[in-house]
Amino acid sequence: MWLNLIVASCLCCLHAVQTAAFEKVVDSSSGVTLTETQPVARIRLPASIRAAPAPILEVPVVRISNPQEMSFSIFASLEWRRSAQASTGNEKIQIGNFTVYPPDRTGSYMLRASTAFEKLKATGVDLGRDQVVILLEMKRTNPNKAWSAVQVEIAPLRWQSDNP
Repeated sequence: MWLNLIVASCLCCLHAVQTAAFEKVVDSSSGVTLTETQPVARIRLPASIRAAPAPILEVPVVRISNPQEMSFSIFASLEWRRSAQASTGNEKIQIGNFTVYPPDRTGSYMLRASTAFEKLKATGVDLGRDQVVILLEMKRTNPNKAWSAVQVEIAPLRWQSDNP
């Protein structure tokens, strides 16, 4: 009996941790800041993209503070948790990544998102019902080198069609 209570308590805690991770999602109309101490951001997928996914994701990097010119990359993924209570956690499909070079130069980076959306559909995810966010992760290009102070501001993400 005690074992059942312990297992039930652990499962409740696990659910609370999973829920908390998705509570830190910013609105799609907001920008985000990634730093060496907070290298991850989750951005709500806009309703228009949920209804009809656009093929290209534009990531506008508008400001960088990187005094030691630490080399870094930004990875973009679709992350989701199924609405079913039996879900075992968050899953993700990578959209793409880019390395900012020089490591203090701003710019807009285009990533093809259509393949990730196709893979997402193939898993049975329902964009209207399941929680899906854009996950941005900043990573060092050399994982053996310690982080230095890096701050990257990203304006609201933009979605583009293939047609110019």
